[in-house]
Amino acid sequence: MNKILGIIIAIGSLEAFSMSTVLYRSEDNSNWTLSDRSRLEFGFSSNQFAKDVGDVEGNLYEGTIDYTYFDKRPGYLEKKFDFSASLNDLGGKLFSLNEAYIQHKYSNFRLTLGRKIIDWSKIDSIWSLGHLNNRENFNFFTPKEEGLTGLGFGIDLSHGFSVNLFTSIIYQPELNPGNKIDKDAGTVECRSVWCKAPDSSTDVSGSETPIFYDIKYPDISDIVFRYSAGLNLAFENNGYKANAFWMRKPENNISISAEISIDVTDVGFTDTVFISVYPEVYYHDVMGINFSKQYKKLNGYVSAFSVTPNGSPDGNRKVYDYTGLQPEKRDEQYLGGGLQYTTNRFQVSADYLGRVSSFNQDEGDLLAEEPRWSQVMRLALKAHYKKFSFNADIKYDTISEDRLYYTTATYHHNKMWAGYLGAQIIGTSVDTASYWDEFVNNDAFFAGVKLRI
Repeated sequence: MNKILGIIIAIGSLEAFSMSTVLYRSEDNSNWTLSDRSRLEFGFSSNQFAKDVGDVEGNLYEGTIDYTYFDKRPGYLEKKFDFSASLNDLGGKLFSLNEAYIQHKYSNFRLTLGRKIIDWSKIDSIWSLGHLNNRENFNFFTPKEEGLTGLGFGIDLSHGFSVNLFTSIIYQPELNPGNKIDKDAGTVECRSVWCKAPDSSTDVSGSETPIFYDIKYPDISDIVFRYSAGLNLAFENNGYKANAFWMRKPENNISISAEISIDVTDVGFTDTVFISVYPEVYYHDVMGINFSKQYKKLNGYVSAFSVTPNGSPDGNRKVYDYTGLQPEKRDEQYLGGGLQYTTNRFQVSADYLGRVSSFNQDEGDLLAEEPRWSQVMRLALKAHYKKFSFNADIKYDTISEDRLYYTTATYHHNKMWAGYLGAQIIGTSVDTASYWDEFVNNDAFFAGVKLRI
């Protein structure tokens, strides 16, 4: 059993639309011309240039598409639609609607309707914790963010103060990475190298016995119609920025509980283990504080982030007749900070994140997942010169000794065509269990092309 089962409800209901991507996007969209407001980008990459590196299905080839429409002209409604899709060699079709909203601004008021990224937490955004916003999750090196769907209201007060509210009755859990569920056969298989599939068999009395997964699908309305509410208080003046926020919302991943049964006959055990899987939605309270200062080309920040989950799922809990397994929820608290230096040609960043809450996994807590980060440092560089651009991102966790290296070099032939080379490498310790242990075979040395029209 695995947390991957927690997203099966959404995937099962949207299987026909399942697609996704990892593509370059321009961050400065405010100066687009009329013809630039709509952008369609196709890409193809291959990870077949280094022997014995990343030679696993789903990590060999990828075809991508990215469509973005963004209109931010003064005097008009601000509108944005950002959709991505991908198909890999394993047949995995992933998709992501990152943002789709309209925003009306009048004087010092802002009203936003739709799916928009909530920019209240630096820690959640930089370290891809996925507690405030959803994650795109096509590639865990660059998981990117998906917004929350609802109604936002903002008002700018005097002396640099502002208030922002968010409310919603629509819950959209993270859908990626993808998987395939065969309800008749009772199997769950991955369609992405970033998916953690549950075991297909287990040992019973010295014999390897297959597992049949019986997914108890709830009504879609029981999942989708759930509330979220949040408040952000902010201050900005003379290069100083500060904000404090709180939001109560469902967790971005659906959790699971499980019931295990083994039929016993006169001659011994049956030849199948049956596991009934019950998707459940847990609420949590997400809070944080951010403080930053801009001084010429240097920007520094410190940030705190806290997640307090409910101990029981929303709604009625299943009463177990046999061996029941329920997730054990844990509080998470983080402290972080960083510096960023930006010029016209490059940007260099140094960041730190420390998990100050403990993580002591009980032996019987089979549904628990190791934290993505414990005490990690990051160094990132973005640079461009004429037709060339270069990105590099290095992370090192001093507790788990996880190392993540990601880099790309791109040649922009013209406004339509570009070619790139890149590498992504994961290093883990054999002595310490960590979140990244299951992904060590996802290394890649890749090359690709992009077409923008």
